[in-house]
Amino acid sequence: MFPAEQSSGIGQSHAVAVRVRDSVLEPLFTAEDVAEILQVPVKSVYELPIRKVRLGANRVRWTPNDVAAFIERRLEDGGFDA
Repeated sequence: MFPAEQSSGIGQSHAVAVRVRDSVLEPLFTAEDVAEILQVPVKSVYELPIRKVRLGANRVRWTPNDVAAFIERRLEDGGFDA
């Protein structure tokens, strides 16, 4: 059994990274976590094109990497034409 490692960030009350084989698995985000990160209503999170992890009929989570990839895809250049 590998030791658990403390992780920081959203979902702090249950944020524990777990070592499996040679990888560290980050905790999954809840809809509330994603809504807080994106500053959108919780209901909107389910409609966003972010890949979901379905844990059961009514239980959905998101990986930190998928949420970050969604944000990265939405970034704009930010440049202005003069």
